[in-house]
Amino acid sequence: MTAKELIEKIIQFTKNMPDSLEPTKACLLKDLHGALTALAVEQKEKEKIKEFARHVIKIECWSLFEQDGGSLQDLAEKLGLIEPHIITPEDAELAFDFEVGDQIFVFSKILKGEQVIG
Repeated sequence: MTAKELIEKIIQFTKNMPDSLEPTKACLLKDLHGALTALAVEQKEKEKIKEFARHVIKIECWSLFEQDGGSLQDLAEKLGLIEPHIITPEDAELAFDFEVGDQIFVFSKILKGEQVIG
């Protein structure tokens, strides 16, 4: 069953619910909307990661010319995979090669996991 078919079944199910269950129906539809919104965001994030991976493979594996990291960083920033971060006093212990006030890039929400600055 596809996602579209499942959505149609849920909507049909809620249409057939008695009026006495209207609050339950509204809750189900609200939850469905929230789940679909989250799914759409997740799909967009996956597409950004796929685009970046394709670019890296084409440039680094299939190209005869060596690329610099700046173009990859620019693409990652453009796709929202990394974002600028200003080093704060709290970061200073983790950022060995940087000083307070320096701008670096860190993973965005899309790629966040356990992160070490620098």
